[in-house]
Amino acid sequence: MDAPPPGAGGESLAGGVLRRATAFVDGLRTASAADVVAFTHHTAILALRAVLERRSVTEVVDEARVRKTPNAAVLVYEQVDGLFHVRGTVQPDC
Repeated sequence: MDAPPPGAGGESLAGGVLRRATAFVDGLRTASAADVVAFTHHTAILALRAVLERRSVTEVVDEARVRKTPNAAVLVYEQVDGLFHVRGTVQPDC
C-alpha cells in the first residue's frame, strides 16, 4: 500500500487511509491463507483497527489519544463467521 503521507498534500486518515484499510480487510475475507501478518505505521493501524473492530475512526483515535498506540506491538485478531475479533495484544517488554 504505497501512498502519500497524511497531512498537507497527502491523504487523510478519514479518507484515503481508511479506504485502503477497508480494501485490505475485504481481501482478507476471501484470502486462502489461514494466517496474515501486516506491518504498518500509526495512521494505518488506527484505520485497520477501526475496520477490523467495526468501530468509528473517531472512537479509535480518541482512544489512542488517551492510551497511546505503542511503537511496537502485535495485535491478534481472529476471523469467525466473517467478523474479526480481538484475541490479544503483545507489547515488547522494554
